[in-house]
Amino acid sequence: MFMASFTRGLQCAVSEAFRTKTGHSTAGGVPCLRTAPKKYLNCTQFSTENVPGVTSEVQLPSISSVTDGNASVEWHDRFKDFLDAYKQYYEQSYMAKPIGLIDRSSVSDAAKRRLKLASRALADNIQQCDTPSAIALMFCMRNISKRCKLVELYAGTLLHLLHELRSGDDEPSNVGIVKFLDIGNCIDVSQLEQLHRRELLVAFLLGTLRAFDLKNPPKDVVDELFALVNSNIYQWKTSHLVNICRDLAWVCRFCETERFSGLLRRCISLVCEGIGKTGETLSRAQLITLHKAASVTKDESTSFAPRMNHLILSLVRSEANSVPSDLSERMNLLYRRTKGNIHLLNVMLVSGMPVDAGVVRVLLEGVMNFCLEYFTATSNVWQLKQHMSVTHDYNEIDPRVSHLLYAKYPNKIFRAPGSLDPEKPKQKTVAKLEERYQAVVVSLSRLLMNKKVAFCRGLKLCELRLRLFNRQIYKELGDNIHMFMNSVSSFRFEEPQLVAHSDLRRALRHLGYKSIPMMVDGTFPLNCIDYERRLYCELCNAKEARLSKNGEYIYNKALELKLRYLDIAGWRGAMVLESEWRRMPADTQITLLRRKLEPFN
Repeated sequence: MFMASFTRGLQCAVSEAFRTKTGHSTAGGVPCLRTAPKKYLNCTQFSTENVPGVTSEVQLPSISSVTDGNASVEWHDRFKDFLDAYKQYYEQSYMAKPIGLIDRSSVSDAAKRRLKLASRALADNIQQCDTPSAIALMFCMRNISKRCKLVELYAGTLLHLLHELRSGDDEPSNVGIVKFLDIGNCIDVSQLEQLHRRELLVAFLLGTLRAFDLKNPPKDVVDELFALVNSNIYQWKTSHLVNICRDLAWVCRFCETERFSGLLRRCISLVCEGIGKTGETLSRAQLITLHKAASVTKDESTSFAPRMNHLILSLVRSEANSVPSDLSERMNLLYRRTKGNIHLLNVMLVSGMPVDAGVVRVLLEGVMNFCLEYFTATSNVWQLKQHMSVTHDYNEIDPRVSHLLYAKYPNKIFRAPGSLDPEKPKQKTVAKLEERYQAVVVSLSRLLMNKKVAFCRGLKLCELRLRLFNRQIYKELGDNIHMFMNSVSSFRFEEPQLVAHSDLRRALRHLGYKSIPMMVDGTFPLNCIDYERRLYCELCNAKEARLSKNGEYIYNKALELKLRYLDIAGWRGAMVLESEWRRMPADTQITLLRRKLEPFN
């Protein structure tokens, strides 16, 4: 527990107070009573929008006292019922083998209903929960939060633990955690026992806001979290600070920006300073997480942008010498690293942070070298030359035979066929690629045939962002990288296409349009409805777009890039939210499409 032990003289008074309040005997141990501050006695509302099976508003139970878990028989029984329901749901949802789609879903739904009922019953008695049991409850709920969100129980447990952390000075005890968790291998007890450390428990509670998607928590919860994170910011290790940055970025976006943005900048600076002092390197996944978190600070990220660029260069240099000699292991390792570098480069370009051209050049050189090595490893006939360049330009006439050629035909003009023909329009020409850049195109085609779609798509998006929207960086990359980007641009990326939504096809057919899935410039998939007029119409999901308060669509970075490219290429069209589309009847869907496509007619 977080409070100091009571003296022997006070124990009698506390025991008498407990017996008067609850009617239970205190034999075998004196329970600890403490009244919470007045600000915790008022009920606070949690937003539970879009949570199935839960009402729109959840009243937090008031915390008036904290007693030992064995003091209340009712609490112990409800706690045991919750653990039994949790074990049943976890085994059927996460550990059971597939037994058929219908049977498994029905069994899992029944276990989920039982778990929700047990959690609501336990939430009514949360004021009797001791700290170790509350930590165990929070760990269980966090473990299944992706499939089942127990918002009522989570609300009371979070407020209880935050109050205990703010009011106590000692480390939370891990005694009593394991004795309640007789639930087999449905929970990692070793990770649970680590939460007795104060700073790790604070980090865990901060991450639960993102796990439960609580975008409008009560002000008391936000204030308590800010004070706890601010007081423990120098206690976390570098690996923990990276995850703290991720969670703080989420809080800045959906809860409060003013105070937590300052904490986020401090955490990022501490990560960069800590790595610089120890000489260690962050992993590629940690660098991606750090860049995503820094994107929330926007223009204020210029101060630590050079240090983050240095972390990327340190990682690339440290990995240069750690490559296995076995060909199969070598190619698998290089593929994973190169794919991570492509993802990292995409995140850097969309984060809004200042990007160094030197870092971009190093990452793209690594991608190019992997493509050349992959081509060599997968080719049996065509092998690259050692010097990796063309020794002779066949567009020029050899000076050793030029005098013979011109002496034989002194009055002839040598020109390419059709170049001076006025009847044929001038066609777009593509510069001839050198041998190694032709090998890049071949290797990308082979990777696409081997189902490496994310690798090829990410590289194409990098080339587009650099060529269209980061022109200054693109100019500083050098001739070799420019030729490599040209080879990536000439690679025709054909992504597996999904058929357009049946309701969308029907509504478009009613208006006289025909849906034809296609690829624009071998890069972006598109639902074309009129190729001659370059019109399109597509549905976008909740991850791609959302509706703002002003009634305008806000797109994510990937869809925004696609729409900007289509606009440059001369395409026009309409985007419709999938969630909005599914709620409409057929007549309303046709009316909506007619209104959106009317400006293009």
